[in-house]
Amino acid sequence: MTAAQFSGGFRPEQVGTTLGRSAAYAFSQAQIDRFAELTGDRQWLHTDPVRAAAGPYGAPVAHGYLILALIPALSAPVLALQERGTAINLGLDRVRFVRALRTGERFYDDIVLGALTERPEGQRLSCEHTLRLAESGETLAVVTTVTLLIPAAGTESGPEHPPGGPPIPGNPGNSIRSAP
Repeated sequence: MTAAQFSGGFRPEQVGTTLGRSAAYAFSQAQIDRFAELTGDRQWLHTDPVRAAAGPYGAPVAHGYLILALIPALSAPVLALQERGTAINLGLDRVRFVRALRTGERFYDDIVLGALTERPEGQRLSCEHTLRLAESGETLAVVTTVTLLIPAAGTESGPEHPPGGPPIPGNPGNSIRSAP
């Protein structure tokens, strides 16, 4: 499939360009506490405001994995993947935390299309996410996400898939199925 066949996809000339910036977001202490409860990571740096105030960051900080978990929500309005087809998260190629994020600090996501590969089932995207503090622009984290974008089934631009969904990349014969 080529970009010309997939009208809703990204174009090769977009590689290396900034696709956009997300809205700013800040984690509350309650959100950090819920994440700590869910994951079992109750380290005082995240969950004890009094002790954290005397710690290395002067306040509680968000978990790195909590920050990573927000990338899809931050980037959704910029990338509009759901409007382009089905987006399947293939993982992360690179993650680097540069600075801790204190509770209540606002940050945003600058998104660059790093690579684009045409595949029989759709497009494989690598996006470079630079998370920055809203107040200063200081880099918080740099993350490379990898996504498979599959055009909507049954459309002129999208491939037909077996009942139950498109094939899972790397697992011939399997498909994504809804839970019964």
